[in-house]
Amino acid sequence: MTSPNPRSKLLPARGNKADLEFWIEDILEGEMVYAYDEDQYYQKEGEFLVPVGATKVQGALADTALQDAPDDQKQYGRSGGTWVEIDTTDTGAVGAGTTGQFPYYGADGQVLSTAGSAITLDTNNGQVNIDKIGVNEFNLSGDFNIDNINLNGTGPARIDSGSDIILAPTTDIDVTNSKIRNLADPLLDQDAATRAFVYAVVAEAVGQYPAYEYTFDPTLGSYWFVKGPGIVSTGAIDPELILYKGMRYVFKVINNDNAEHRLFIKNTAVSGTNDQFDDAGTWVTGDPYTTQFFEVPFQNIGLQLFYVSDVSSSYAGALLIRPDEIS
Repeated sequence: MTSPNPRSKLLPARGNKADLEFWIEDILEGEMVYAYDEDQYYQKEGEFLVPVGATKVQGALADTALQDAPDDQKQYGRSGGTWVEIDTTDTGAVGAGTTGQFPYYGADGQVLSTAGSAITLDTNNGQVNIDKIGVNEFNLSGDFNIDNINLNGTGPARIDSGSDIILAPTTDIDVTNSKIRNLADPLLDQDAATRAFVYAVVAEAVGQYPAYEYTFDPTLGSYWFVKGPGIVSTGAIDPELILYKGMRYVFKVINNDNAEHRLFIKNTAVSGTNDQFDDAGTWVTGDPYTTQFFEVPFQNIGLQLFYVSDVSSSYAGALLIRPDEIS
């Protein structure tokens, strides 16, 4: 084959990269130069030297993210203004990278992740693993479909949105016995409600019903003679009383003219003033000598309390709290 004819050599300015940048004012706009130390061609654009083409070894390759070199048939990627060889005999590592790592390229052809980065390739399971994602702004114009998301970590996974987050699964949402917390009070019929909100609504409704009244007479023997709902009309001696959570009851001591007995609601059937169920008077109010009011709370207060005289534990009966399953 004959040599190209006519022919003239193109000899761009040459030197180390630092020297070329120092004398950049003497380089014409658009002029190409060659850096000895980097084996790289540059072109002046404004006040900067921009890498162009490829190295001398690779020939005149275009400045793209990934191409085959014509001489050695290896693959190269751009990284920091230079070409980096990709070891395709490994699992996708860049150069002598760690097994499982691979290069991720940005739109400008730069290698964004190299060996030891947070992006790894699991060749056994055929998937890409990303340990960390930093996103300042994520815009999506079309559908974004994900078959499976596993979020593993010790801290909270937080999603902030300027509008409602709509979940529209085709099956039930399984939270695996975890709790959904910090709900706002519901406004619409299908809004979720907290336990506290439900209890407050039920308590308000229950408060509109008349209280159930029991009378306690300590004068007929060493016991309370009790009359009221659920007891035979003639009365009973220290009977078990069934109380329901959320209901309001009146306990009235009668024939106690000498104020000998006080009736207390306690956790154990002991005399005196110890072990009262409600020392603070939140749920039990009134005068233990005459009339008291007991509003049974919804909270888990145990399945059994006692009504007891402070004079003697022989004046005592059980209070069975129902329903058991609300706690």
